Amino acid sequence: MKYKWGIIGTGYIAGSMAANLRDHYSPAVAVAARNYDKTKKFAQKYQIQQAWPTPTELFADSAIDIVYIGTPNNTHYDFIKKALLVGKHVLCEKPMVINREQFLELVNLAKEKQLILEEAYTPFHMPVMNKIKEAIDAGKIGKVCEVQANFSAAIKNPNPKGRLYNPALGGGNLLDMGCYPICFAQLFMSVTNLKIKSDVQMGSTGVDIASQILLENDKQQFARLSSSFRDLMPKIGVIAGEKGYIIVDHFSRSDHATIHYLNSKTEEINAGDSEQAWLYEAYNFEQYIDAGKDRGELAMSYTIIKIMDVLRQSWKFKYPNELKIQENN
Repeated sequence: MKYKWGIIGTGYIAGSMAANLRDHYSPAVAVAARNYDKTKKFAQKYQIQQAWPTPTELFADSAIDIVYIGTPNNTHYDFIKKALLVGKHVLCEKPMVINREQFLELVNLAKEKQLILEEAYTPFHMPVMNKIKEAIDAGKIGKVCEVQANFSAAIKNPNPKGRLYNPALGGGNLLDMGCYPICFAQLFMSVTNLKIKSDVQMGSTGVDIASQILLENDKQQFARLSSSFRDLMPKIGVIAGEKGYIIVDHFSRSDHATIHYLNSKTEEINAGDSEQAWLYEAYNFEQYIDAGKDRGELAMSYTIIKIMDVLRQSWKFKYPNELKIQENN
């Protein structure tokens, strides 16, 4: 790879990025996390040459060009800010931050430092999504009328102190799973002049555990989106048009979709490899550094966080010590 990567975190997502870098480009050069013993084991597993005892030491490592952050939600803001202040480009797992005030602050800091900052939404980078857009632009399903997406997982024996259910860790279904259907909808419908409606179920720890979201724009397009910690549903996205519809398997990291036409014929779309989702993110991120800008992904991330802010406002749900959400930004 052209740039040297450092990784913050040693969990599943951080491991997925480390594995993709190791197997398809070159290993990250450094890693840091809370538990130094785990950090050293992680470094050995993924052939990372430097295991730092703390993130602060990793940020100070002059060999690192890019910091990838794969830690709990409540840590993202501070880690991103520290990395940007010392001149590192940053790719951070979603949600990059918990509200739009934090988002804008960090985006402005990145611009000031002439650095690239991106949120790691895999649907933005999967090759099959470009193929689907090409099919839609070619008129294969006609005008897009509706988008549907479900993202749920039945969490057994939930840990109230764990990252999913603990408000102090930025927990809750919307920031963990519900953001993906919103991301998917934005790829295939206009998000200008949106009307936003929702129903939510709050859990005993004070975070949202399930929601149904309806988006409607001024072009007579709808999105029906659902996510939940309570039940198991297939992670399927649907794009419905006047002449057919497209089903996207496991839309958050998809490599396959099927077009269904009115005459009952079907057409398969295959592109990319779902197991290399983090590789596509890394590859595109390096391209953004070379170009000095992205291809609009950060603006889409901003739309997602604004929608989630509106939802949480309607649910009267704020995180501890959260920056005050303004009515007009």
